[in-house]
Amino acid sequence: MENIELTKEQYVGYNVVELSVLFQRSIEILDELKQIDHKFKNKALQSQLTAIYPSLDKQTKLYNEFYNVSTEGITAFYDVTKKNAEYIMNYNILDKALICNFLMAHEKDPKSVEGIITKILKK
Repeated sequence: MENIELTKEQYVGYNVVELSVLFQRSIEILDELKQIDHKFKNKALQSQLTAIYPSLDKQTKLYNEFYNVSTEGITAFYDVTKKNAEYIMNYNILDKALICNFLMAHEKDPKSVEGIITKILKK
């Protein structure tokens, strides 16, 4: 997988979209906790996230319109972010450190790391 160089504007926009997706996931998670009456539910936090989300959503829509972002692209970005969060959050801190090591190795030698991953996942 090739590293893509983003312009400053694209980088800022990417962060706005990612923040929007993460806020949305936070709201969804709090909703899920509320539905199962989990002890970690937090009405105040949910209210704050819900209150800030429309402003963030508006900013994201401006970015999407400016850069002609497709609905499919937004959905794909959301799905990847959600999958990453769900997958990564299932691991303990030591495993998360190992995942970081994989990412750092990929930065140094993407072709080798991708080859190893492809070979292992085909088994």
